Amino acid sequence: YCHQDVAEAFTEEVVGQCQALSLTCSEDGSGDIAPLIFAKQVETIRAQIEDALEKGARCLLGGEPVHAGGIWYPPTVLIDVDHDMLIMQEETFGPVIPIATFADVEQAIALANDSTFGLSAAVFSADVTTALGVAERLQVGAVSINDASLTGIVNDVEKNSFRYSGMGGSRMGAAGLTRFLRKRALLIQTAEPAMIQLFSDQPQEHSV
Repeated sequence: YCHQDVAEAFTEEVVGQCQALSLTCSEDGSGDIAPLIFAKQVETIRAQIEDALEKGARCLLGGEPVHAGGIWYPPTVLIDVDHDMLIMQEETFGPVIPIATFADVEQAIALANDSTFGLSAAVFSADVTTALGVAERLQVGAVSINDASLTGIVNDVEKNSFRYSGMGGSRMGAAGLTRFLRKRALLIQTAEPAMIQLFSDQPQEHSV
């Protein structure tokens, strides 16, 4: 999501950087984008792109897979997208960047939270105070400010996935270790033992 006042310049920058990326299958670290690990993912990516185009989106770059001893999906940039499109509703797991615009902070937050997923998010702003205010209202498990990957590389920070992105304890931080430990309860009764009727499903009469 990009503010409408800078969307044109931002889109040009994104397209330019994506055009500079190269496809690779090298093990020496050269190149930028490796092939997809299984063919079925191509169908998922293509279906989402086609759905978006049919509903009014425009493709500025990429859009079609490349077959060359493997299957690559080149960087794909979509604009004029909205939340009626699958690309904005479902997980893609492919090199596709859909760019939607917003008019103000409230709309940006509403759009970001209009999802069934809540793994992580990133907020970019020259005003860190504003970015923090936005981050606190996002329904996700982790937020990076002015960076898109901090929550993935800082392993000592606990985080939980929200919504359909996951549930349960954090895989990061101390909780990432304690979740593998067994917990034991040890209780000592210091008064009269509880009456067995306490656990009955029948109503009991008590006098005071």
